[in-house]
Amino acid sequence: MDMFFMNKKFSGVYIPMCTPFSDDGEQVNEPELRALCRFLIRKGVHGLFPIGTTGECAFLTVEERKRIAEIVVDETNGAIPVIIHSGAVTTRETVALTRHAQSIGADGAAMVVPYYYSLDDGEIFDHYDQVLQEVPGFPTLAYNIPGNAKNYLKPSVVEALRVKHSHLVGVKNSISSLTDFQQFVALGNGDFFPFIGNDRLILPALVIGACGSVSSNALIFPELFAQLYESYWAGQLEKALETQKKITKFVSFSETGRSFAKYKAALRLRGIQCGGMRQPLRPLSDEDETQCLQYTQQLAQEFNIELESQ
Repeated sequence: MDMFFMNKKFSGVYIPMCTPFSDDGEQVNEPELRALCRFLIRKGVHGLFPIGTTGECAFLTVEERKRIAEIVVDETNGAIPVIIHSGAVTTRETVALTRHAQSIGADGAAMVVPYYYSLDDGEIFDHYDQVLQEVPGFPTLAYNIPGNAKNYLKPSVVEALRVKHSHLVGVKNSISSLTDFQQFVALGNGDFFPFIGNDRLILPALVIGACGSVSSNALIFPELFAQLYESYWAGQLEKALETQKKITKFVSFSETGRSFAKYKAALRLRGIQCGGMRQPLRPLSDEDETQCLQYTQQLAQEFNIELESQ
């Protein structure tokens, strides 16, 4: 059962944290960010992944991103690993944010493929090559999310980068094809950490060689996702499969409509006040919020998970 991965730092369920804001979405709510860290650690997750897509990273200033990274590393205090998402639309900004992640003692950084403009393979290679040169020895992961970034990171590009940079230690893949994911798994021989970013595919991805997942839905039911890994690592495949089915049921609801706003609303039932969304993202309507809370409560009861706050 992946004995190599279960004993390594970069394995298990990492949580792409949402960013708690004030109700109007204008200010980062630092006390609630710290509370979210404590909650996730308490529920048994294996690592934190702040300032990613779920964290509304594209709408944060550079200074906000740095401050959030500092808070998460400080509050976690070595209890579990922290991978800071340092990717940005420009190479210069990505370098600055990755250097900062290294300077504050993060365990690693992940960098999304630059987005908005269409880039060819050579431009994508040059981007990562430049960043990796600037942070020698610092564990880094590429972040492949073509549905959002527009640009697809090919396994051949990652392979070429690893020839030059041994500290490119993994990739987070938010893709729906296990066939494509397997190509990234094949790049390593016990020294490369492929994370799946599709919560419907966690268990099958583990079977074909994933080291773990970066699971946004685990924000709400982190203990469920931790249970899947503990069952899998213990060789209890039937139990792991049953847990995967529960996760898929929740994902089927959460990934329709305004999923990031749903996470923030549902976290209130876990005792975390995440505030509003940052514009141009909108909060849930009253009707959608009521439905979200009711369904989350229903699933919590079905899954035998105690909610911190009603």
